[in-house]
Parts: sequence; C-alpha cells; structure tokens
Amino acid sequence: MGQVIFFAVLTLILIVAGFFVPVAGFFALMLCPLPLAVCACGEGHKKAAFAEIIVEAVLLLAISPTMALYFLLGCAPLSGTILILSESKKYKSSENYLICVAVSIVSKLFVMFVFWMFTGKNILLPDANAVKILMSQIYGNDREIKNLLNQVLIIFPKMIPAILILFSSLEAFLNYSLCNVLVKKFYPSKKHPEDFPAFTSWRFPKSLMTVLFFALMIGYFTDFDDHPDLAMFAINLQILINFIMYAEGFSLIFWFMNRYKFNKIFKSLGGILLLFFPFLWAWVIIMGMCDNVFNFREKLSGSCNLKK
Repeated sequence: MGQVIFFAVLTLILIVAGFFVPVAGFFALMLCPLPLAVCACGEGHKKAAFAEIIVEAVLLLAISPTMALYFLLGCAPLSGTILILSESKKYKSSENYLICVAVSIVSKLFVMFVFWMFTGKNILLPDANAVKILMSQIYGNDREIKNLLNQVLIIFPKMIPAILILFSSLEAFLNYSLCNVLVKKFYPSKKHPEDFPAFTSWRFPKSLMTVLFFALMIGYFTDFDDHPDLAMFAINLQILINFIMYAEGFSLIFWFMNRYKFNKIFKSLGGILLLFFPFLWAWVIIMGMCDNVFNFREKLSGSCNLKK
C-alpha cells in the first residue's frame, strides 16, 4: 500500500507543478506518466491501476476536474503503452519509441478535441502576456528577443502541428528512457523497456536532408499571403527537421567529449550551455547537418583504427 501511495503522490506533485509552476512545470507535465509506468512495471498492474484511481479521485474532487481530465486522456495512455511494450519484448527500442510517440500524439489530439468541445479554446495555445512576462524575466529587455518573441506569438497557432510532435517526441523519450533506468535500478528482477542505443551513436537517415531542402524550397518560392497553408506546412517541416538535426549535433558534441575524455563537470556544463542558450542552437543544428551528410564519427573512428 505504501508504494501505491508514494507513486500516486509523486504523480499528483508532477501534474500540479505542470499546471502552476513556470518553466520547470513544462518538464513536470511531460513526466506525469512516469510514476505510474514505473509502478506498473515494478509493482504490477493492479497496484498501478489503484494508484491511478487515487490520482484521478484527488484531482477530480479536491484540485481540478480539468487536471483530472488531462491526466486521464493525455498521460495515462502513455503509461499503459510503456508497460505493454516492456512485457512484450516484440519490437526494437526504436520501434517502441515510435509507438510511444504515436500514442502521445493521439492522446494529446484527443485532449485538444475534448477541451475545444467544452471550452472553445485550444489548450495548447499559451497566454501571450504570460509568455512575454516570463521571457522578459529570463532575457531582460533585449529588443531583438522581444521582436523575435512577437513574431513567434503571431505565427504560433499555425505551428501547433510541429510543436505537438516535438512535445510528444520529447515526452515519449523522457518517460520511456527514465522508466527503463528506474525499473532496472529499483526492480532488477522485473521486465523493463528495451534499452536505447548510446546517445553518442545517434545518427539519422540522410534522406532527412532531402526533406529539409524540399521544405526550404517551398518556403522560398511560396508567398505567405497568397498560400499561407503551404507556407506554414514548410515552416512546420523545417522546425521538425531542425529539431532532429539539433539532436544529432548534440550527440556528435558528446561523442567528441567522450573521445577526448572530458570529465563529467565539463560535460554537464556543455549540456547546460547547449540546452539553455539559444545563440548556440544554430551551431548545434549546423553540426548535426554536417554529421548527417559526412558521418564524422565513422571517418574519425576509421582514421584512429588505421593509426593503430
């Protein structure tokens, strides 16, 4: 019983933080499915179901029916999917991940539809004034940042497809990988999700560069006023490919750090810089694109082997 209450309370803390805590709450909301996924893998289906009932009851009766509905429709399906994939061992980790992303996207779309039916509002659209206040607190009164933010807020509603896919991709990755780590650590005799390949070996198909070129050409030759839908399709596609190239560039940088034996402090500082300082993002994306085309890791590893 103690384990059930622990996982239920942890889930409640994450979902409440996700709705009320700025910045950190964004990641807390992503991790809402994790406690129940770990509970299901480690403690069993019945205890996980009981924990979910406790969470739903507390949210519905004591905190917010909106949160209860979001958790039921938007978070619980991913927890169940991770459990099913952990037990089946039928697919590779990459296939499991894509299934989790698909479940996350479908569940979020369903949440959007239900909230739109009842409120007439898109739950994924942020409060523009709240975003401006938050960004001014983080970056100060930088005029360039303010102008960029205003432009983003104007086109943000049409960027929902890319944002939804990115959110679901990150949510699925965090919950799947952390569930894997936690179950192996605290429940070593239980079945856990398949391991991902090492982060430093992440590379993506070269065909993505063709897709990016296609999206850039559409954006270049399409007038936004005459064909707004086609132009926004190109923008959404560019956002997705840039995010993937960012992940590959990030992986390449950590591969170099491992190769030249950087210590954990430098790796941690490097990770923080690359994640939270926007002026570095473009360089990471460019590195990812170059690695995607030229495969630096294979070439450098090959040259090292020849020298030996």
